[in-house]
Amino acid sequence: MSFFAKFGIAASLFLVSCADGYTQKTSNEASQIVGELQSRHYDQALHLIHKALKTNPQNPKLWTMQGIAYERSNQQEQALAAYNHALRLNPKYLPALEGAAEIEYRKSDKHSISLLHSVLDIQPKDVTAHGMLAVMEYKSKNCKAAIEDFKLSKAGASDQPAILSEYGYCLAELGHSEEAIPLFEKALELQPNADNIRYDLALDQWMVDRPTDALATLQPSLSANDPDGDALKLAANIYESQGDTQNAVQLLRSAIVHNPKDVDNYVDFATLSNSHKAYQVGIDMINAGLSQLPNSAQLYLARGILYSQLAEYDNAMADFEHANQIDPNLASAAEGLLQSQQHHLNAAIQKFRVAAKQRPKDAYAQYLLADALSQKSYIAGSVGYREELNAAKRAVQIDRNLTAAHDLLATLYLRSGEINLAIQHCQDALHQDPKDQQALYHLILALRKTDRRSEIPALVKRLANLRQNTLTEQKQKKLYKLSDVPAPTASSEQ
Repeated sequence: MSFFAKFGIAASLFLVSCADGYTQKTSNEASQIVGELQSRHYDQALHLIHKALKTNPQNPKLWTMQGIAYERSNQQEQALAAYNHALRLNPKYLPALEGAAEIEYRKSDKHSISLLHSVLDIQPKDVTAHGMLAVMEYKSKNCKAAIEDFKLSKAGASDQPAILSEYGYCLAELGHSEEAIPLFEKALELQPNADNIRYDLALDQWMVDRPTDALATLQPSLSANDPDGDALKLAANIYESQGDTQNAVQLLRSAIVHNPKDVDNYVDFATLSNSHKAYQVGIDMINAGLSQLPNSAQLYLARGILYSQLAEYDNAMADFEHANQIDPNLASAAEGLLQSQQHHLNAAIQKFRVAAKQRPKDAYAQYLLADALSQKSYIAGSVGYREELNAAKRAVQIDRNLTAAHDLLATLYLRSGEINLAIQHCQDALHQDPKDQQALYHLILALRKTDRRSEIPALVKRLANLRQNTLTEQKQKKLYKLSDVPAPTASSEQ
C-alpha cells in the first residue's frame, strides 16, 4: 500500500488536519478541496487550491494537497515540486514527506532514503515506510540495514515475489541462508515461471548442503525447450561438487550450445578439464570458443594454462602473449579503479592530477593518477605515457610496498621493451604479494625475452595453480540473480 492509499481510506483524518487551527472559511476551502480529491475531480481541486494559495501562500497543507492533485493526475514532477515547497515551509510536515518520498521511491532515487528516515522519525512504526526503505537499502547494497527494515515491514508475510526475493537475497548475502530459503520458496510459489527466483532458491539450497533439493528446484529450468543458461551452469557446479563429473560435463556442453557467445561457459569447461587433468579436452573446447570469440583474452589465457599443463610451453607462451596484446591487465585480480567512470575519464584524470599536485607525498594519490592515465592505453614514449610512468614511479618512491604501483610499472616497462625494469617490478610486487597473478603473468612474458627462459615452466605451473584456486573460489561464491528482479513500485489509488 502506498502512503496516499491511506489518504483514500482515511480522508476524514486528513481533512481534520487541514482544517485544524484555521478560520471557518479556510476550513470550508479545505473541505471543498478534499471533496474534489475524493471525487477524483483533480482539475477542479487544483483550481480551488491555486485560488486558496493566493491568499494563504505559506500554508504547507495547501501545497501538499496540490501535490496530491498533481500526483493523482499523473503530473509527477509538478507533484514533487509542490511537496518540496510544503517541506520548505514545514520540514516535518508528514503528508508532504510521505508524498515526496513516494515519488522519489518510484524513481528509485536515493533521496527517498533520507525522506523515509524523516517519516520514521515522526512515525517509527510506519510499516509502509519501513518496507519502502528496505527496498531502497537493498538497491543501495546495504543489506544489513535492509534486513531490519524488511523485518519491521513484515515483509515475510508479503504477497509480492520481488519483495520476498529481495529480503531473501539480503539474508543469504549476510550468511542467513536457512532463513532465506522459505522466502525464496514462497516467492517461487507466487511466480513459478521466474527463472531468476528459481536460480536463487537452488543456489541457497546448495549453499546449505542440500544439493538434491537444489537440483530438483532447477529441473523445470533445465528441462525447458529453451533452458536457462545460468541454471545449466549452476547445475553443472552442483553435480561436480557431488563427484558426478559426467553430468557436469553434459550440462556445460548444453550451456555452450545454448549460448555459444558466453565466454564464461568455455572458461568453466576449461576449469573442469584442468581439475580432472583432461587438458586436451579443455583445449578442444577453448578452440571451439575461439571460433565464436576470436578476440577473447580470457580464452587465450585459459588455453595457455591448459597447454602449460601438457608442457607445451611454446604454445602456452604464444597464447599468453596474444592475451596480453588484447588485454594487458587480464591477469589482475583487482578491479579497475575507474570502471564506473569510463564515460567521465577525462574529468577523472583532471581530478587526479589536482589531487596528486596537492598531495605530492601521498603515494596512493600518485598511483591513482597513473592508474587513471593507464585507461587511455598511451603508446610507449608518448607524452601521456611519460606522465603515467612518472606518476607510478613517484608512487613507489614514496611507498615501496605499494604492490599495485609495481604492477603498473611492470606493465609499462614491458610495453616499452625495458625488460629488466619490468622484471624488477614484477619481483617487487611478488615479494609483497606472492599470489599476485598479474605480476607473475608479466614476469613470465618478460623472462621469455631474456636468457632466463629455463625459469618459465615453474612460473607457468605456479600461475596455473593460482588461476585454478581463484576460479574455484569464485565458484564457491556464486552470485545471486536479484539484479534481474524488477523493482517493485508502490501502488497508488487513482
